[in-house]
Amino acid sequence: MNDMKKIPTAEEFVMEKPFSISSIHQSMIEFAKLHVDAALKAASIKVMVRTSTTYPDGAEMNIIQYVDENSILKAYPLENIK
Repeated sequence: MNDMKKIPTAEEFVMEKPFSISSIHQSMIEFAKLHVDAALKAASIKVMVRTSTTYPDGAEMNIIQYVDENSILKAYPLENIK
């Protein structure tokens, strides 16, 4: 996540915005979306699926397969956060 912008903590997020009772709900949704988006991006960067194949003579060959990045980035739509 070194190349991603710093995602604010809950405390930082609250301190950077003026809040009224009526805006708390919308701000909580915005905060959750920031963190879900960051988590999905981090997962899409770090994901790797490994499979192992063993040959009849006992020699083992490892095959590395990669998961489609967009399948992770679109796995949880931000519209679900309400």
